[in-house]
Amino acid sequence: MPSCARFEALGQVADLDARHPKPSKRPSPSPARLPGWATMQANLGVALRTRFEALGQVADLDAAIQAFQKALAVAREGSPDWATRQANLGLALHTL
Repeated sequence: MPSCARFEALGQVADLDARHPKPSKRPSPSPARLPGWATMQANLGVALRTRFEALGQVADLDAAIQAFQKALAVAREGSPDWATRQANLGLALHTL
């Protein structure tokens, strides 16, 4: 069961923490080089928004917005991914 689903079912904050790994000190490769990078950013945004809804920490919402923006920046306008990422970003911004 994915950790966001586990959190929603069980309410354990540790499941949200498992979705939000500690940043690495290694330089990140270019997003264009990593297949699925934008999807990972979008999923991170969802996890962070869920964490914000559970804990109310504005830093989580800010990080979710940044993740949604990164995912949207590489989506092709008009694609299904673009529309979904626009909607996710809009929901996060509306929450502010």
